[in-house]
Amino acid sequence: MPQYTYTDADPNTVTYIPPGEYTIVVIEFSFGLSSSGNEKMDLKYRVKETGTILKDTFTFTPKSQWKFDILLKCVTPSKGIDLPEKGKSITVDDAFCHKYLMGGSGRVAVQDDIYQNQTRSKIFSYHGAAESTSQAQAPTPEFF
Repeated sequence: MPQYTYTDADPNTVTYIPPGEYTIVVIEFSFGLSSSGNEKMDLKYRVKETGTILKDTFTFTPKSQWKFDILLKCVTPSKGIDLPEKGKSITVDDAFCHKYLMGGSGRVAVQDDIYQNQTRSKIFSYHGAAESTSQAQAPTPEFF
């Protein structure tokens, strides 16, 4: 007989929408530590066009700060506030997330990601307000 361990899985853990560009709204954030002990933030988004829930994780290390910059450029303009001043050290806490992220919306490119033999949707890139077009596709990397 098969053995089973109840894990209390979230019904939105594995999600799928076709690859393309979508509008997301930030609906939840939580803080924690990555498996390597770095501070991280998990975000949940609702896709406006489908209602699907997507997730992404931001790890706060010097090499990965660029990703959080791109997220801010994507969702902060929809909240009608200015981006933080370049070079300013910021504490990313509950107050910061409510001011700059929660309820913010922006355009993202979504691609397929296969994890544990299941295809799910993964955010490939965040678009700044000026970059968004209704039919834009995820950029193809160019090598020089």
